[in-house]
Amino acid sequence: MKNIQKITVIAALALMMSASVLYAQDATTDNATKPVKERVRQTLTEEQKAQIKQTQEDRKTAREAFKATLTEQQKAILSDKTLTAQERHDAFMASMTEAQKAMWQANQDARDAIKEAVKGPMTEEQKAQMKENMKAKRERMKEANETQKEKMKEAAEKVKERKQKHTPNK
Repeated sequence: MKNIQKITVIAALALMMSASVLYAQDATTDNATKPVKERVRQTLTEEQKAQIKQTQEDRKTAREAFKATLTEQQKAILSDKTLTAQERHDAFMASMTEAQKAMWQANQDARDAIKEAVKGPMTEEQKAQMKENMKAKRERMKEANETQKEKMKEAAEKVKERKQKHTPNK
């Protein structure tokens, strides 16, 4: 009985050691240093790559066609930096013609169909890498937002300090 326990412990230690060696090897290969997006692209088949490229070209054509229908007023709304992003969006959507709304919706529907078409034939490995990519992207955005908040706080403090310097004492 003691021999079985010893063998089990030795086997478990051997498995843990081999797992750590494999992990270390994977972490030091060129593949580990590549960005997640690039690693995902490596797992795509040529057919998937061709489909994505064609889809990107189709979407670009659709965007250009939509941009060609914009009026000067709509362009002015989109470039007005005095409005918040939500206000620009609302004003732009309110100014759209029925034909533009139909084109906009068709583009949105095509985008959703593309997502489903690309996801459909993906292997489990590809889906896992896509999830990893999205998680990393969310983390980067979260970090960027935190950095932005800190910068805004610092800028507000500097403005406050300047005001105090230039305010005459009563």
